Amino acid sequence: MMAEPVQDGSPYFLGDEALIRFSGEGENVPVTFWLVNKNDHTIRPFESHMALDAVFGSDLPDALQNVATIAPPQVDEEGNVMDGVLADFTVLGPEYAIKEDGTSQPMDASPHQLKSRYGKGIDENAEGTATEVLDGFLNRLKGEESQSGIPATFIDQQRNDEKMMAFYISALAYGEYTLGDIKADIAQRFNQTGKG
Repeated sequence: MMAEPVQDGSPYFLGDEALIRFSGEGENVPVTFWLVNKNDHTIRPFESHMALDAVFGSDLPDALQNVATIAPPQVDEEGNVMDGVLADFTVLGPEYAIKEDGTSQPMDASPHQLKSRYGKGIDENAEGTATEVLDGFLNRLKGEESQSGIPATFIDQQRNDEKMMAFYISALAYGEYTLGDIKADIAQRFNQTGKG
């Protein structure tokens, strides 16, 4: 794979992701490897070396050869990187760590995704329309529990999640998502959590 340098050459992205560690680790501190994703601008920790192996498999030696060591950046209280080559990325907490089986808890939308509005300028009319359409759609979906298989209580949980609603409104207003896409996303979230 070709490595693509970002800004000052670190980290090196292989596709949309890069493997990094922060300098100072390994010196009386266990090394934590992190997966940087340039699509959602997140920095996700690996739980262990077994998690690395589960994700990279036979490509792990190559991945470890391409690990970039980066100075620990300044991070605000929400985990957003304030400076350096990873400015505008978000450091995720241990609840989002990549586990030993290679899985991790999905993130609804990263702070970067919520801010970006799909690369378009703010359109208050489009957001207002999307809010009204989404509200009506969620009310209708609650009444179709027997057909959709999505409990009304789960739909209410999504509606009460401010970040989730901001994501859906932006997706409708700017991202060319359809109500079918929103329904599929809600169904997938319900199936992943199994909670109603």
